[in-house]
Amino acid sequence: MANARIDRKEEKKAVDALFDKAIKSGNAFGYNGPDEEAFCQQFAKFMGGGYADAVNSGTTAVYVALRALNPNPSPRSSSARSPIPAVLCRFPC
Repeated sequence: MANARIDRKEEKKAVDALFDKAIKSGNAFGYNGPDEEAFCQQFAKFMGGGYADAVNSGTTAVYVALRALNPNPSPRSSSARSPIPAVLCRFPC
């Protein structure tokens, strides 16, 4: 991981600015917008390169990671739903 330090005051300032912008414009921020794209690029850089994608849950993160790996379907794979903790996946270039 990069030798970067997270500044909590800077982080709070960025979150406040994001909410203020949404309130002023009347448009809620969301996925696939310029703010999310900038966050993903900065996060990937912070992690030392590769790709990043923001998702709404740990389940979705696991799904995206598995789709990126493109595994062969297995008759033994379970389709039962189970709680999966939120994870961040890093994909190397």
